[in-house]
Amino acid sequence: MPFEIWQRDDLDDVLRIPELVACGFRNDKAIAAQFGVGQDNRQGRYLIQAADIIGLIGRPKPGRIKVTGRGKTLMGATLRQRPDLIRQIVVDTPAARETLKILGRTPMTALQVQAYFHKYALAGGKDGKPYSVATLKRRVAPFLNTLVSVGIVKRTNSIYRRTRLGTSMLAVKPKIVQKAGSGKAASHGRGVDPARRRSIELAAAEFAEMHYRRQGYPIKARYADNCGYDIEVYDPLVSDPICVEIKGTAVARSFIVFLTPNEYKAMRGKPESYRICVVMDALRSPDLHEFFYEMSTKSWIDADTSQRLVIREMMGARLTV
Repeated sequence: MPFEIWQRDDLDDVLRIPELVACGFRNDKAIAAQFGVGQDNRQGRYLIQAADIIGLIGRPKPGRIKVTGRGKTLMGATLRQRPDLIRQIVVDTPAARETLKILGRTPMTALQVQAYFHKYALAGGKDGKPYSVATLKRRVAPFLNTLVSVGIVKRTNSIYRRTRLGTSMLAVKPKIVQKAGSGKAASHGRGVDPARRRSIELAAAEFAEMHYRRQGYPIKARYADNCGYDIEVYDPLVSDPICVEIKGTAVARSFIVFLTPNEYKAMRGKPESYRICVVMDALRSPDLHEFFYEMSTKSWIDADTSQRLVIREMMGARLTV
C-alpha cells in the first residue's frame, strides 16, 4: 500500500489545523480564510490534507473532520514538550520513515527522490493508486523541506541526507504519542462548550479588574462597546487611558488565545497604550500575564517574565507564549 505525502513545507501552518478544527473551522473555505487566502480554497484543502496525513485530524466521513488523539496531545503540550512531540509525530508517518531509510542508504536530490518514489510506486493516495509524476513533482520538495525543518534530514546545496537524529529516531518503532501533561487535551478558551468558555471569560475579567484596582488604578468597563478592548485603566502618570484586552484560559502552562479582527485592529492602531492581559488557569488558580508593546524591538513583551508573544495573522491573530 503506497504512503501519502503532504503538499506543504510550512509545518507551522499544518500544526495549527487541530486548533482551528476544535474552534469550528472544518472545511476548505473556512480554513483558507483563517490564513488570509480566502479566495484560494485549495490552500485550505492542502492544509487539511497535510494534517490528516500526519495524523492530527481524521476524516471518518466525507465532509466531517475531527481532531485525533495526536492532535489533542499537540494542543495540550507545553512549549518545552512541543519540539520533540512534533518531531515524533512526523517521524511516525510512513512517508517520513521510508524516506529516512532511503536517504540513509544514498543521499539524493529532490528529483532523485521523486524518481525513486515513482519507480517503486511507493507514494500514492488513499485509493491505493500511486501518484503520477506531476503529483510527485508538486509534493516531494515541500515534503523533504518539512523533514529538514524538524532536524531529521539536512540539505547541503541540493542534496538531502539523513541526520544522526533521524537515524536514532528511525531505530525506534512508531508509537502512539500519549497525551502530554495531565493526559487531557488542554483547553485554551476556544474549542470548549459555550457555558464553560463564558465561565472562563468572566473569571478572567473579574481577576484582571481586581489586579488593576489593587494597584490603585481606576478602571472603566468597555465590554459592550465593541471598541477592540475590554477595559480602560487610568494611570495618573499617563495622559491617555490604557486599553486592556482580557483573555482567559483554562490551562496553567503555555497558552493560545485569539484576537478578533476588531481587537487586532485596536492592538495595532495604538500599541503604546494597548495591553493584552492573559489570565491563565482562570477557573482554578488565576495567573495574570500582562503584555506591553516594546517600541525598541517592536515586540509584545510579558511585563514579568520578558517572554515575547508569537503572533500569527489570520482573520485576527493567534498569540502564543
